[in-house]
Amino acid sequence: MTKEDIYDEQINPLMAKIISICKEHNIAFIFSAHIPNDEDPDLACTTHLPGDGGECYEPFVKAFHAIRTQAAPAIHTRIINGDGSATLTAYIG
Repeated sequence: MTKEDIYDEQINPLMAKIISICKEHNIAFIFSAHIPNDEDPDLACTTHLPGDGGECYEPFVKAFHAIRTQAAPAIHTRIINGDGSATLTAYIG
C-alpha cells in the first residue's frame, strides 16, 4: 500500500468532513500532505480554504505559496451568490 493509497482511503474521507465543518463555520485552514509515488516523487495534496467572507487569511496564503512553489499556476474564481455567500474555485493545471 502506497502513501497515496493511504491518503485516498483513510485521510481523504476525514478531510471531506473537516472541509465541510470549516465551510459551515467559516473557518480558514490549510493542509498539505506529501504523498510521493513511483511516478511523482513530489506528489502532494494541498487544501487551502478561506474563512469569513471568502477572504483568505494572509499567513495561510504565504504558506500556500511556499508549499506550492513547484506547482503549475492556478486560476482562482470567486463567485458571490445571491444570498451573499461566496464560492472560491481553483483550477490547477
